[in-house]
Amino acid sequence: MLAARGQGLGTVFVGIYDEEKLKTLLNIPAAIRIVGLFPLGYPLEEKKEGPARKPLQDICFYEQWK
Repeated sequence: MLAARGQGLGTVFVGIYDEEKLKTLLNIPAAIRIVGLFPLGYPLEEKKEGPARKPLQDICFYEQWK
């Protein structure tokens, strides 16, 4: 996903879908499990900033839970 972003592509992880319909659409054998999708495309608009991030000390702990 980072490499795609570096090439100007947009992507997102998709984990909820109808697996049987997807297998039929893409001609994927029944014995294969689909665990996720990464659709790629060029965004219509370029975002200048990403979402606000929490400070690292609020989400990362060392040797104890806070």
